[in-house]
Amino acid sequence: MPDESLVDQITAGLAETGVAAARRWADLEQSWSHDVLVEAASAVMSRPVWDLTDIGPVGMVTGSGGMVVRLPNVSTLAALVASCMPGITVVKPGSLASRSRVAGPAGLAVRLGLATPKNAGQLRRMLERDRFAILPTEELYPWLNQPETFTVPLLCEAVETASFQPCTAHWKVNGVVDPTPAVHRARAHQSSGQRILVVHGTTDVAGWVIDDVSIAGPTCFLDGEGRHWSVPPEEFGTRRVSARELVVPQDLAPEQVFESVLSGTAPRAWIELVAASAAAVLLHAEVVSDLAEGFAAAREVIRSGVAAAKLRRLQELFSD
Repeated sequence: MPDESLVDQITAGLAETGVAAARRWADLEQSWSHDVLVEAASAVMSRPVWDLTDIGPVGMVTGSGGMVVRLPNVSTLAALVASCMPGITVVKPGSLASRSRVAGPAGLAVRLGLATPKNAGQLRRMLERDRFAILPTEELYPWLNQPETFTVPLLCEAVETASFQPCTAHWKVNGVVDPTPAVHRARAHQSSGQRILVVHGTTDVAGWVIDDVSIAGPTCFLDGEGRHWSVPPEEFGTRRVSARELVVPQDLAPEQVFESVLSGTAPRAWIELVAASAAAVLLHAEVVSDLAEGFAAAREVIRSGVAAAKLRRLQELFSD
């Protein structure tokens, strides 16, 4: 366990800007070894920001972004689809912008006209009512928007191993681009008391990877116990596609893509990519017994119009 006084100093440092922050980091680097500072900073970043322990099991779906091509907002869609099933509550954290898309999850919420919580009380009420919420990470982690933060070596290294916890959660599905198991194990180690599943999708094109389940190649899974395995698309009950079938044209707005998937009017490859990702969420949440059952359930939620109806209801709640 990191030294508590050091953890407190780093916590305070992340709230500072400018000269005060620079002085704090310089003082810490003179007083502590680099490895100790990285471990403590990673622990700080991995602390839950909002406490939801009083509302029952809550799951979290996250994605690292950074893909080389534009795909649908898969993890956000999968989280919403999964939340349509009985017995599952899902939180989807994300930024306003995205490295590989026009909008991150929070930016997508704005475009779709969905409410995002401003505090733990609002989040609690949304989850009790809707069993789904998108959390804007810029508001939860304001230091991410401070350029000087990322001139501090210990913080840059800590970000790579920290498992960000916007709120308390019983389980987490974490989609990643980086295929290195050691990095994922480090993040899983930070997620104490939480079941974690790391997901990394491959494709038929060299250099194209997916920070989620793939139906264009095998998907690699890693759990909190360090177990590592690979699953082909066929195990979900879907056909394997070319990665190029998954790419979203640049002239399509992200909200158009999102709504077309939920309404079932999007290309089949996009819908089945989302259903496969939702299947992994449902399995990890222990709502279904295997990936094929989860895939079939997610496809039915979309085909029946349940997912589209839930999106419309969330939009109406925000407009009222």
